[in-house]
Parts: sequence; C-alpha cells; structure tokens
Amino acid sequence: MTVRRWLLLAAAGLCLALATIAALAARDAGAWGSSLRAGDVAASAGGDPTWAADEIAPFGLAHRLLGVDDDLAFRRAVVLFHRARTGIPSFDNGLQGTALRVEAEAELARAIRNDGSGRRASVAANLLGVLSVLDATSPAGSQTPIERSIFEFQDAIHLDPANEEAKTNLELLYQLTSPPNTPRGSVFRQGRSHAGASASSPGHGY
Repeated sequence: MTVRRWLLLAAAGLCLALATIAALAARDAGAWGSSLRAGDVAASAGGDPTWAADEIAPFGLAHRLLGVDDDLAFRRAVVLFHRARTGIPSFDNGLQGTALRVEAEAELARAIRNDGSGRRASVAANLLGVLSVLDATSPAGSQTPIERSIFEFQDAIHLDPANEEAKTNLELLYQLTSPPNTPRGSVFRQGRSHAGASASSPGHGY
C-alpha cells in the first residue's frame, strides 16, 4: 500500500472520528438544554435543582463550547437569593435567614465579578442591592450602610442600562432615604411617581 493511500485512509478515519465527536457534542448540548429547563422548573417550584447533564462527548466538549459555568453560577445565586428573602420577617431576620443571606450575597457578588454576560451580572447586582436593603434595615442592628444598596443598584444600571427593575429600586431607595423637605422625599410621601432614575410606577421595586 502506498504512502498516499495510507494518508487518505488516515484522513478518512480522522474525519469519521471528528464527525462522531461532533454528533456526540450536539447530543450533549441538547441534554444541557433539557437539564437547564428542568432545573429552572424545579427551582421555581421551590425544589433543589441540579442543572447537570450526562455528557458522552470526550473532555466535556459541550460543556466547554456552551460556556455553561457562568450560567450555572448565576442560577445557583438566584436560588439562594429566593431562599434568603422569603418575605417572612421572623425568618428573614432570624439566624437562619441571616446565614442564608450572607451565602446568597457571596454568590451574587461572585456572579457580578465573573459572569461574562452584562445582563446577568446586572440582575445579580440588583438582587444583591435588595439583600443589602434587608441587611441595612434589619432589626438586629446590622452595620451594613444603606449606601451599599444604592451602589449595587447603580452598578446594576451601569452593567445593563436597560435594567428597569434596578432603576425602580434605586429611585425607591432615593425616595425612602430623602428628607421630607426635599423633592424626592416630598414625592414619596405624597405617593406620586418621580421621573428621576426610574420613571416606573411605585411599588414594582424590591
């Protein structure tokens, strides 16, 4: 058998191997999509999502190509946020709620630093601002200044100028912290919307 024939056979074998790997990676990508959807459903129902897929392609190819690490970290941070902010004061301000809030804040801060998506990082910053408000207003006497919440909402808007929820939260916080004799303080106390950082209707923040 000539060298040329060997090269042709080797090239054909390589093409077949690459095609097989590509097909396996496509299958794995579909598995990741299904896993993310199933995990989101479990999370919305208050369950314990795993967001994991059994990959067949070597070297976690689909995982690497899809770049799901940032996505998974963001999803886990959002789950922790909802567990830390139940809306039940006795829980949220208790020891367990406070511990969950600290864990959620750490994960959200990590998502803001590392996420390659400005939109997701913006959502994380907005959620961190909400938890910071809880810290600052906790009856336990937290040392967290309310200015930290303002910074997080501003950061969320900087990361994604289209984040209307962050704009609403920032405006509400400005109104809540403004003295009564200032324009923002007067508007809040009269129950009217103020066209500042957010022109959204009151009551849609936090």
